[in-house]
Amino acid sequence: MLYLVYFPIHLQIFVSFVTANPFIGGENIVPAEKNEFPFIVSIGFNVDDGGHICTGSLITCTHVLTAAHCTEIVRRPRNVRVLVGTNDLDNGGTKYRLSTVDNWVTYNDWAQRENSSKTIYECNDIAIFTLSNEVTKNIQMPKISSDSDDKHYNKVAVAVGWGELSGGVKPNLLQKVSLNVMNKTECENTLEKLGYSRTEAQLNEICTVADPPVVPGMGDSGGPLLINGNEIIGVSQAFCPEDQPNHPDVYNIHVSIDFYRSFIYNVTNIHL
Repeated sequence: MLYLVYFPIHLQIFVSFVTANPFIGGENIVPAEKNEFPFIVSIGFNVDDGGHICTGSLITCTHVLTAAHCTEIVRRPRNVRVLVGTNDLDNGGTKYRLSTVDNWVTYNDWAQRENSSKTIYECNDIAIFTLSNEVTKNIQMPKISSDSDDKHYNKVAVAVGWGELSGGVKPNLLQKVSLNVMNKTECENTLEKLGYSRTEAQLNEICTVADPPVVPGMGDSGGPLLINGNEIIGVSQAFCPEDQPNHPDVYNIHVSIDFYRSFIYNVTNIHL
């Protein structure tokens, strides 16, 4: 992928998961209840039989929060359709196109435009898509968490997405899974145990783990990491070690909302 040579070692492994053989393991993955996460959207190709590519969250009537590497998959904004208002990819919902003016902005694009000093990491896997029209359906928007990441350590969060399941099964129904948020020390210890430097547990990431282990599959990218049902604290990105989903110490990586809050607020005009 385009940014591969710039990523830290453990993210060089992670990013290939969007094109590698996908896998989700774990016994606690279950379909979401109808209308449980009304703000979740499916991002796919804008063709009649265009399949699901990434998951996202509708955070305003026109803005979708997702992972930046999803833009590398669809490549051009005109290729994108966003399905809003359904948990079932084959039933209901409304399709939206992206704006021909704003379409999408990644954090790196925004930071360069704003001359932001907060670009200490080469990998900033977060983006906001802008829809061509406002969503007219009355949808309860999620909350962008105002808390620092340490407030969520050792708590149970929920990840949501339409990613492939074990055996390459592509679910039509939105799936959810409970994950334990690791503190930085736990994440550092796990990295060290896997043979990486402790310093690669970065401030712009949240680490999670499940028992039995659960890892994201193709299509989960960009989905939210939630607490309290509708409060977004992270965006699903990848897992480590990427090529060993059954590794006993496998854990998940999510982009930190805490680290990128100013980006989200600036682009969307959301305020606390």
